[in-house]
Amino acid sequence: MSQITKKKLLCLDALNFSGIFGGLTNKRRTNWPALWKINVRVKRFVQKANVDFHLVVFIDYGYETEETLNKWRTRREKEVKNRTRAIYPGFNFIIGEYFKRNNVDVHFSYGADNDDTIVSYAYANSGGVLSSDSDMFRYTLNGSPLDVTIYSNFLESNGKITLHEKPRTNGPSRAKPREVIVPPPQTVNQMLDYQLILRKNPKIVYKSSPSPLTRDLGNIHVAFTPLRQAAYYRANLRMPITEKYPDWNEESQSVVWYEQTVTPDPKYLYLLDDPKKALDTFPDIRKPATEPPADLLKNHMTARKIVLCEIISSGTGTPILSLFEKHFPEIILPNHPQSPYTLSEDTLYVFNLPTKVKKSVLDGLFKEFHPSRVRIISDPNGRNQGYAFVFFNNKKDFNRALNKKDYYIGDVRIFVQPKRVPINEASEEKIEPVKNE
Repeated sequence: MSQITKKKLLCLDALNFSGIFGGLTNKRRTNWPALWKINVRVKRFVQKANVDFHLVVFIDYGYETEETLNKWRTRREKEVKNRTRAIYPGFNFIIGEYFKRNNVDVHFSYGADNDDTIVSYAYANSGGVLSSDSDMFRYTLNGSPLDVTIYSNFLESNGKITLHEKPRTNGPSRAKPREVIVPPPQTVNQMLDYQLILRKNPKIVYKSSPSPLTRDLGNIHVAFTPLRQAAYYRANLRMPITEKYPDWNEESQSVVWYEQTVTPDPKYLYLLDDPKKALDTFPDIRKPATEPPADLLKNHMTARKIVLCEIISSGTGTPILSLFEKHFPEIILPNHPQSPYTLSEDTLYVFNLPTKVKKSVLDGLFKEFHPSRVRIISDPNGRNQGYAFVFFNNKKDFNRALNKKDYYIGDVRIFVQPKRVPINEASEEKIEPVKNE
Protein backbone atom coordinates (compact mmCIF):
# COMPACT_ATOMS: atom_id res chain seq x y z
CA MET A 1 0.00 0.00 0.00
CA SER A 2 3.03 2.31 -0.01
CA GLN A 3 2.18 3.50 -3.53
CA ILE A 4 -1.15 4.81 -2.31
CA THR A 5 0.61 7.29 -0.05
CA LYS A 6 2.77 8.56 -2.95
CA LYS A 7 0.05 8.91 -5.57
CA LYS A 8 -3.66 9.50 -5.27
CA LEU A 9 -5.70 6.33 -5.48
CA LEU A 10 -7.91 6.16 -8.57
CA CYS A 11 -10.68 3.55 -8.51
CA LEU A 12 -11.73 2.69 -12.07
CA ASP A 13 -15.23 1.41 -12.81
CA ALA A 14 -13.85 -0.67 -15.71
CA LEU A 15 -17.09 -1.90 -17.29
CA ASN A 16 -18.41 1.66 -17.35
CA PHE A 17 -15.75 2.32 -20.03
CA SER A 18 -16.12 -0.99 -21.86
CA GLY A 19 -16.92 0.88 -25.08
CA ILE A 20 -13.60 2.71 -24.94
CA PHE A 21 -11.38 -0.20 -23.89
CA GLY A 22 -13.24 -2.59 -26.18
CA GLY A 23 -13.34 -0.21 -29.15
CA LEU A 24 -17.11 -0.60 -29.12
CA THR A 25 -18.21 3.01 -28.91
CA ASN A 26 -20.84 2.39 -31.58
CA LYS A 27 -23.51 0.14 -30.05
CA ARG A 28 -24.87 -0.69 -33.49
CA ARG A 29 -21.63 -2.07 -34.87
CA THR A 30 -21.81 -5.78 -35.61
CA ASN A 31 -18.14 -6.74 -35.99
CA TRP A 32 -16.36 -7.37 -32.71
CA PRO A 33 -12.71 -6.21 -32.74
CA ALA A 34 -9.83 -8.61 -32.17
CA LEU A 35 -8.90 -8.91 -28.50
CA TRP A 36 -5.29 -7.87 -28.99
CA LYS A 37 -6.54 -4.34 -29.67
CA ILE A 38 -8.27 -4.33 -26.27
CA ASN A 39 -4.95 -5.23 -24.68
CA VAL A 40 -3.23 -2.34 -26.45
CA ARG A 41 -5.84 0.13 -25.21
CA VAL A 42 -5.65 -1.19 -21.66
CA LYS A 43 -1.85 -1.12 -21.70
CA ARG A 44 -1.78 2.45 -23.00
CA PHE A 45 -4.30 3.62 -20.40
CA VAL A 46 -2.45 1.93 -17.54
CA GLN A 47 0.90 3.41 -18.52
CA LYS A 48 -0.54 6.91 -18.71
CA ALA A 49 -2.66 6.59 -15.56
CA ASN A 50 0.33 5.40 -13.54
CA VAL A 51 2.14 8.69 -14.14
CA ASP A 52 -0.02 10.52 -11.58
CA PHE A 53 -2.21 7.89 -9.94
CA HIS A 54 -2.19 4.55 -8.20
CA LEU A 55 -4.74 2.72 -10.35
CA VAL A 56 -7.07 0.08 -8.91
CA VAL A 57 -9.76 -1.57 -11.05
CA PHE A 58 -13.21 -2.70 -9.94
CA ILE A 59 -15.42 -5.03 -11.97
CA ASP A 60 -18.99 -6.13 -11.33
CA TYR A 61 -19.23 -9.74 -10.25
CA GLY A 62 -22.98 -10.17 -10.57
CA TYR A 63 -24.04 -9.05 -7.10
CA GLU A 64 -27.79 -8.94 -7.59
CA THR A 65 -29.80 -6.31 -5.79
CA GLU A 66 -33.36 -6.13 -7.07
CA GLU A 67 -32.55 -2.81 -8.76
CA THR A 68 -29.48 -4.03 -10.64
CA LEU A 69 -31.07 -7.36 -11.58
CA ASN A 70 -34.11 -5.67 -13.12
CA LYS A 71 -31.88 -3.37 -15.20
CA TRP A 72 -29.75 -6.32 -16.29
CA ARG A 73 -32.75 -8.45 -17.29
CA THR A 74 -34.26 -5.62 -19.33
CA ARG A 75 -31.02 -5.18 -21.30
CA ARG A 76 -30.76 -8.92 -22.00
CA GLU A 77 -34.35 -9.05 -23.25
CA LYS A 78 -33.69 -6.21 -25.69
CA GLU A 79 -30.61 -8.03 -26.99
CA VAL A 80 -32.52 -11.21 -27.71
CA LYS A 81 -35.46 -9.42 -29.32
CA ASN A 82 -33.34 -7.08 -31.48
CA ARG A 83 -30.58 -9.59 -32.35
CA THR A 84 -27.88 -7.40 -30.83
CA ARG A 85 -24.84 -7.95 -28.70
CA ALA A 86 -22.56 -4.92 -28.66
CA ILE A 87 -19.79 -6.49 -26.63
CA TYR A 88 -18.10 -9.84 -26.12
CA PRO A 89 -19.67 -12.30 -23.69
CA GLY A 90 -17.46 -12.70 -20.65
CA PHE A 91 -16.07 -9.21 -21.14
CA ASN A 92 -15.72 -8.79 -17.37
CA PHE A 93 -13.42 -11.85 -17.33
CA ILE A 94 -11.45 -10.59 -20.32
CA ILE A 95 -10.94 -6.97 -19.32
CA GLY A 96 -10.04 -8.03 -15.77
CA GLU A 97 -7.28 -10.34 -17.00
CA TYR A 98 -5.85 -7.70 -19.33
CA PHE A 99 -5.59 -5.23 -16.46
CA LYS A 100 -3.96 -7.90 -14.27
CA ARG A 101 -1.44 -8.66 -17.03
CA ASN A 102 -0.53 -4.98 -16.90
CA ASN A 103 0.24 -5.23 -13.17
CA VAL A 104 -2.94 -3.54 -11.93
CA ASP A 105 -4.81 -4.67 -8.81
CA VAL A 106 -8.23 -5.93 -9.92
CA HIS A 107 -11.15 -6.29 -7.51
CA PHE A 108 -14.25 -8.28 -8.52
CA SER A 109 -17.13 -7.05 -6.37
CA TYR A 110 -18.31 -10.02 -4.36
CA GLY A 111 -19.66 -8.84 -1.02
CA ALA A 112 -21.79 -5.94 -2.25
CA ASP A 113 -22.98 -4.07 -5.34
CA ASN A 114 -20.08 -2.86 -7.52
CA ASP A 115 -20.94 0.85 -7.09
CA ASP A 116 -21.13 0.38 -3.31
CA THR A 117 -17.75 -1.35 -3.34
CA ILE A 118 -15.94 1.25 -5.47
CA VAL A 119 -17.17 4.23 -3.47
CA SER A 120 -16.48 2.52 -0.15
CA TYR A 121 -12.92 1.61 -1.18
CA ALA A 122 -12.24 5.12 -2.51
CA TYR A 123 -13.57 6.74 0.68
CA ALA A 124 -11.56 4.43 2.95
CA ASN A 125 -8.33 5.19 1.05
CA SER A 126 -8.85 8.93 0.32
CA GLY A 127 -9.13 8.20 -3.40
CA GLY A 128 -11.24 9.23 -6.35
CA VAL A 129 -13.64 7.31 -8.58
CA LEU A 130 -13.49 7.24 -12.39
CA SER A 131 -17.02 6.46 -13.59
CA SER A 132 -19.59 8.24 -15.72
CA ASP A 133 -22.42 6.71 -13.65
CA SER A 134 -24.29 9.57 -11.96
CA ASP A 135 -25.48 7.15 -9.26
CA MET A 136 -22.02 7.52 -7.71
CA PHE A 137 -23.33 10.76 -6.18
CA ARG A 138 -26.04 8.96 -4.20
CA TYR A 139 -23.72 8.05 -1.33
CA THR A 140 -23.87 9.66 2.08
CA LEU A 141 -22.08 9.47 5.42
CA ASN A 142 -24.39 9.88 8.40
CA GLY A 143 -26.95 11.40 6.06
CA SER A 144 -24.61 14.02 4.52
CA PRO A 145 -23.18 13.88 0.96
CA LEU A 146 -20.02 11.80 0.86
CA ASP A 147 -16.76 13.66 0.19
CA VAL A 148 -15.35 11.54 -2.66
CA THR A 149 -14.30 13.06 -5.98
CA ILE A 150 -16.11 11.55 -8.98
CA TYR A 151 -14.44 11.80 -12.41
CA SER A 152 -16.77 11.21 -15.35
CA ASN A 153 -14.24 10.76 -18.17
CA PHE A 154 -10.59 10.99 -19.14
CA LEU A 155 -8.43 12.26 -21.95
CA GLU A 156 -5.14 10.64 -22.99
CA SER A 157 -2.55 13.26 -23.91
CA ASN A 158 1.09 14.16 -23.35
CA GLY A 159 1.96 10.76 -21.96
CA LYS A 160 -0.63 10.78 -19.17
CA ILE A 161 -4.37 10.98 -18.54
CA THR A 162 -6.34 14.10 -17.67
CA LEU A 163 -9.47 13.46 -15.61
CA HIS A 164 -12.74 15.33 -16.03
CA GLU A 165 -14.31 15.95 -12.63
CA LYS A 166 -18.08 15.59 -12.64
CA PRO A 167 -19.78 18.39 -10.67
CA ARG A 168 -22.32 17.43 -8.06
CA THR A 169 -25.77 18.78 -8.95
CA ASN A 170 -28.17 20.21 -6.41
CA GLY A 171 -31.23 18.73 -8.09
CA PRO A 172 -32.92 15.49 -7.08
CA SER A 173 -31.00 12.28 -7.82
CA ARG A 174 -32.53 9.52 -9.92
CA ALA A 175 -31.30 6.96 -7.40
CA LYS A 176 -32.20 6.59 -3.74
CA PRO A 177 -29.47 7.75 -1.32
CA ARG A 178 -27.25 5.06 0.17
CA GLU A 179 -24.97 5.14 3.17
CA VAL A 180 -21.37 4.33 2.32
CA ILE A 181 -20.29 0.91 3.55
CA VAL A 182 -17.60 1.02 6.24
CA PRO A 183 -15.29 -0.88 6.15
CA PRO A 184 -15.15 -1.75 2.40
CA PRO A 185 -16.99 -4.95 1.43
CA GLN A 186 -15.28 -8.16 0.35
CA THR A 187 -13.79 -8.53 -3.13
CA VAL A 188 -12.05 -11.40 -4.95
CA ASN A 189 -9.27 -11.27 -7.54
CA GLN A 190 -10.62 -14.00 -9.81
CA MET A 191 -14.09 -14.78 -11.16
CA LEU A 192 -15.24 -18.35 -10.64
CA ASP A 193 -18.86 -19.41 -11.08
CA TYR A 194 -18.80 -21.71 -8.07
CA GLN A 195 -17.97 -18.77 -5.79
CA LEU A 196 -21.18 -17.06 -6.88
CA ILE A 197 -23.19 -20.24 -6.40
CA LEU A 198 -21.87 -20.86 -2.89
CA ARG A 199 -22.82 -17.31 -1.94
CA LYS A 200 -26.38 -17.56 -3.24
CA ASN A 201 -29.31 -18.87 -1.25
CA PRO A 202 -31.36 -20.20 -2.92
CA LYS A 203 -28.86 -21.41 -5.50
CA ILE A 204 -30.14 -19.45 -8.51
CA VAL A 205 -27.78 -18.33 -11.28
CA TYR A 206 -28.86 -15.98 -14.07
CA LYS A 207 -27.32 -16.52 -17.49
CA SER A 208 -27.10 -13.86 -20.21
CA SER A 209 -27.71 -13.88 -23.95
CA PRO A 210 -24.11 -14.24 -25.15
CA SER A 211 -24.84 -14.13 -28.89
CA PRO A 212 -26.69 -11.77 -31.22
CA LEU A 213 -28.38 -14.89 -32.64
CA THR A 214 -29.98 -16.27 -29.48
CA ARG A 215 -33.36 -15.64 -31.07
CA ASP A 216 -32.44 -17.83 -34.06
CA LEU A 217 -30.04 -20.50 -32.74
CA GLY A 218 -30.97 -20.68 -29.06
CA ASN A 219 -29.08 -19.68 -25.96
CA ILE A 220 -25.47 -20.87 -26.04
CA HIS A 221 -25.49 -21.44 -22.27
CA VAL A 222 -28.17 -24.11 -22.75
CA ALA A 223 -26.15 -25.84 -25.47
CA PHE A 224 -23.18 -26.14 -23.09
CA THR A 225 -25.19 -27.26 -20.04
CA PRO A 226 -23.55 -30.76 -19.90
CA LEU A 227 -20.08 -29.19 -19.91
CA ARG A 228 -21.11 -26.76 -17.17
CA GLN A 229 -22.28 -29.74 -15.11
CA ALA A 230 -18.77 -31.16 -15.43
CA ALA A 231 -17.20 -27.83 -14.46
CA TYR A 232 -19.42 -27.61 -11.37
CA TYR A 233 -18.36 -31.16 -10.46
CA ARG A 234 -14.66 -30.39 -10.86
CA ALA A 235 -15.16 -27.34 -8.62
CA ASN A 236 -16.45 -29.74 -5.93
CA LEU A 237 -20.07 -28.61 -6.12
CA ARG A 238 -22.59 -31.35 -5.48
CA MET A 239 -25.91 -29.57 -4.88
CA PRO A 240 -28.54 -28.90 -7.58
CA ILE A 241 -28.28 -25.42 -9.11
CA THR A 242 -31.17 -23.48 -10.64
CA GLU A 243 -30.27 -21.55 -13.78
CA LYS A 244 -32.43 -18.92 -15.47
CA TYR A 245 -31.75 -17.73 -18.99
CA PRO A 246 -33.49 -15.67 -21.71
CA ASP A 247 -34.59 -17.20 -25.00
CA TRP A 248 -37.06 -16.48 -27.76
CA ASN A 249 -40.51 -18.04 -27.65
CA GLU A 250 -41.77 -18.37 -31.20
CA GLU A 251 -45.38 -18.95 -30.20
CA SER A 252 -45.70 -15.76 -28.14
CA GLN A 253 -43.17 -13.84 -30.25
CA SER A 254 -41.49 -12.61 -27.10
CA VAL A 255 -38.51 -13.14 -24.84
CA VAL A 256 -39.14 -15.66 -22.06
CA TRP A 257 -36.98 -16.46 -19.03
CA TYR A 258 -36.70 -20.22 -18.80
CA GLU A 259 -35.55 -22.17 -15.76
CA GLN A 260 -33.59 -25.40 -15.54
CA THR A 261 -32.14 -27.38 -12.64
CA VAL A 262 -28.54 -28.45 -13.19
CA THR A 263 -26.86 -31.19 -11.17
CA PRO A 264 -23.03 -31.45 -11.14
CA ASP A 265 -22.05 -34.46 -13.22
CA PRO A 266 -18.61 -35.97 -14.02
CA LYS A 267 -19.67 -37.45 -17.40
CA TYR A 268 -17.88 -34.84 -19.53
CA LEU A 269 -14.94 -34.04 -17.24
CA TYR A 270 -12.52 -35.10 -19.98
CA LEU A 271 -13.81 -32.36 -22.29
CA LEU A 272 -12.68 -29.65 -19.85
CA ASP A 273 -9.18 -30.53 -21.06
CA ASP A 274 -10.11 -30.65 -24.75
CA PRO A 275 -11.92 -27.39 -25.65
CA LYS A 276 -11.94 -28.00 -29.40
CA LYS A 277 -13.59 -31.38 -29.02
CA ALA A 278 -16.07 -29.86 -26.56
CA LEU A 279 -16.96 -27.22 -29.14
CA ASP A 280 -17.86 -29.94 -31.66
CA THR A 281 -19.65 -32.10 -29.09
CA PHE A 282 -22.28 -29.52 -28.12
CA PRO A 283 -23.92 -27.89 -31.18
CA ASP A 284 -26.50 -25.10 -31.12
CA ILE A 285 -29.89 -26.17 -29.76
CA ARG A 286 -31.85 -25.25 -32.91
CA LYS A 287 -31.40 -24.44 -36.57
CA PRO A 288 -32.37 -21.02 -37.97
CA ALA A 289 -35.38 -20.63 -40.27
CA THR A 290 -33.23 -18.58 -42.67
CA GLU A 291 -29.49 -18.09 -43.06
CA PRO A 292 -28.34 -15.46 -40.51
CA PRO A 293 -26.30 -12.43 -41.67
CA ALA A 294 -22.63 -13.34 -42.03
CA ASP A 295 -21.37 -10.78 -39.52
CA LEU A 296 -23.80 -11.92 -36.82
CA LEU A 297 -23.00 -15.58 -37.50
CA LYS A 298 -19.29 -14.83 -37.15
CA ASN A 299 -19.92 -13.18 -33.77
CA HIS A 300 -22.06 -16.13 -32.73
CA MET A 301 -19.24 -18.59 -33.47
CA THR A 302 -16.83 -16.41 -31.50
CA ALA A 303 -19.33 -16.26 -28.63
CA ARG A 304 -19.48 -20.06 -28.55
CA LYS A 305 -15.72 -20.27 -28.09
CA ILE A 306 -15.73 -17.59 -25.40
CA VAL A 307 -18.58 -19.17 -23.40
CA LEU A 308 -16.83 -22.53 -23.66
CA CYS A 309 -13.58 -21.06 -22.30
CA GLU A 310 -15.52 -19.19 -19.60
CA ILE A 311 -16.99 -22.50 -18.38
CA ILE A 312 -13.59 -24.21 -18.37
CA SER A 313 -11.96 -21.24 -16.63
CA SER A 314 -14.64 -21.24 -13.92
CA GLY A 315 -14.28 -24.97 -13.32
CA THR A 316 -10.51 -25.28 -13.48
CA GLY A 317 -9.18 -21.84 -12.52
CA THR A 318 -7.22 -21.52 -15.79
CA PRO A 319 -7.17 -17.85 -16.88
CA ILE A 320 -9.51 -17.33 -19.81
CA LEU A 321 -6.88 -15.52 -21.91
CA SER A 322 -4.55 -18.49 -21.53
CA LEU A 323 -7.30 -20.74 -22.89
CA PHE A 324 -7.81 -18.42 -25.88
CA GLU A 325 -4.08 -18.31 -26.60
CA LYS A 326 -3.67 -22.08 -26.43
CA HIS A 327 -6.85 -23.29 -28.12
CA PHE A 328 -8.50 -20.43 -30.02
CA PRO A 329 -5.83 -17.83 -30.90
CA GLU A 330 -8.04 -16.55 -33.74
CA ILE A 331 -10.08 -14.72 -31.07
CA ILE A 332 -7.02 -12.62 -30.24
CA LEU A 333 -5.36 -12.30 -33.65
CA PRO A 334 -6.33 -9.24 -35.72
CA ASN A 335 -8.89 -10.03 -38.39
CA HIS A 336 -9.50 -6.69 -40.04
CA PRO A 337 -6.22 -5.80 -41.80
CA GLN A 338 -5.57 -2.42 -43.33
CA SER A 339 -6.24 -2.12 -47.04
CA PRO A 340 -4.57 -1.66 -49.41
CA TYR A 341 -1.42 -3.18 -47.94
CA THR A 342 1.32 -5.63 -48.67
CA LEU A 343 3.06 -8.11 -46.38
CA SER A 344 6.74 -7.77 -45.58
CA GLU A 345 9.01 -10.71 -46.39
CA ASP A 346 11.81 -9.73 -44.02
CA THR A 347 10.16 -8.18 -40.95
CA LEU A 348 7.94 -9.79 -38.31
CA TYR A 349 5.34 -7.91 -36.31
CA VAL A 350 5.43 -9.32 -32.75
CA PHE A 351 2.62 -8.45 -30.35
CA ASN A 352 0.90 -9.24 -27.02
CA LEU A 353 4.19 -8.51 -25.24
CA PRO A 354 4.20 -8.22 -21.42
CA THR A 355 4.53 -4.66 -20.14
CA LYS A 356 8.03 -5.02 -18.68
CA VAL A 357 9.63 -7.28 -21.28
CA LYS A 358 13.25 -6.37 -22.06
CA LYS A 359 14.93 -6.43 -25.46
CA SER A 360 17.31 -9.13 -24.23
CA VAL A 361 14.34 -11.47 -23.70
CA LEU A 362 13.19 -10.99 -27.30
CA ASP A 363 16.77 -11.40 -28.53
CA GLY A 364 16.83 -14.79 -26.83
CA LEU A 365 13.37 -15.73 -28.10
CA PHE A 366 14.40 -15.29 -31.76
CA LYS A 367 18.12 -16.12 -31.46
CA GLU A 368 17.84 -19.44 -33.34
CA PHE A 369 16.51 -17.59 -36.42
CA HIS A 370 19.43 -15.12 -36.64
CA PRO A 371 17.56 -11.79 -36.80
CA SER A 372 19.53 -8.74 -37.87
CA ARG A 373 17.74 -6.49 -35.38
CA VAL A 374 14.98 -6.50 -32.76
CA ARG A 375 13.11 -3.29 -32.00
CA ILE A 376 10.57 -2.90 -29.18
CA ILE A 377 8.23 0.03 -29.84
CA SER A 378 8.06 2.52 -26.98
CA ASP A 379 6.24 5.78 -26.34
CA PRO A 380 8.13 9.12 -25.94
CA ASN A 381 8.66 8.32 -22.25
CA GLY A 382 10.31 4.98 -23.02
CA ARG A 383 7.36 2.79 -22.01
CA ASN A 384 6.89 -0.44 -23.96
CA GLN A 385 3.77 -0.31 -26.18
CA GLY A 386 3.23 -4.07 -26.27
CA TYR A 387 4.62 -4.82 -29.72
CA ALA A 388 7.92 -5.07 -31.54
CA PHE A 389 9.49 -5.64 -34.96
CA VAL A 390 12.05 -8.34 -35.71
CA PHE A 391 14.15 -7.82 -38.85
CA PHE A 392 15.89 -10.52 -40.93
CA ASN A 393 18.58 -10.47 -43.63
CA ASN A 394 17.08 -13.30 -45.64
CA LYS A 395 13.71 -14.80 -46.41
CA LYS A 396 14.65 -18.29 -45.21
CA ASP A 397 15.25 -17.19 -41.59
CA PHE A 398 12.18 -14.96 -41.75
CA ASN A 399 9.96 -17.89 -42.81
CA ARG A 400 11.40 -20.21 -40.17
CA ALA A 401 10.59 -17.66 -37.45
CA LEU A 402 7.14 -17.04 -38.92
CA ASN A 403 6.27 -20.72 -39.10
CA LYS A 404 7.15 -21.48 -35.49
CA LYS A 405 3.75 -21.86 -33.84
CA ASP A 406 4.35 -21.29 -30.13
CA TYR A 407 6.18 -18.33 -28.62
CA TYR A 408 5.87 -17.76 -24.88
CA ILE A 409 7.32 -15.29 -22.39
CA GLY A 410 6.53 -16.88 -19.06
CA ASP A 411 2.91 -18.02 -19.39
CA VAL A 412 1.98 -15.29 -21.88
CA ARG A 413 1.67 -16.36 -25.50
CA ILE A 414 3.33 -14.05 -28.02
CA PHE A 415 1.95 -13.72 -31.53
CA VAL A 416 3.85 -13.10 -34.75
CA GLN A 417 2.82 -12.23 -38.28
CA PRO A 418 4.41 -10.50 -41.26
CA LYS A 419 4.59 -6.77 -40.82
CA ARG A 420 1.78 -5.06 -42.74
CA VAL A 421 3.13 -2.34 -44.99
CA PRO A 422 0.51 0.04 -46.39
CA ILE A 423 1.14 0.68 -50.07
CA ASN A 424 2.93 3.99 -50.71
CA GLU A 425 3.40 4.47 -46.97
CA ALA A 426 6.73 3.94 -45.29
CA SER A 427 5.64 4.32 -41.67
CA GLU A 428 5.32 1.29 -39.40
CA GLU A 429 1.81 0.16 -38.56
CA LYS A 430 0.18 1.79 -35.59
CA ILE A 431 -3.15 1.55 -33.84
CA GLU A 432 -5.10 4.76 -33.95
CA PRO A 433 -5.78 6.19 -30.49
CA VAL A 434 -9.28 5.68 -29.13
CA LYS A 435 -11.17 8.93 -28.86
CA ASN A 436 -13.05 9.36 -25.61
CA GLU A 437 -16.25 10.84 -26.97
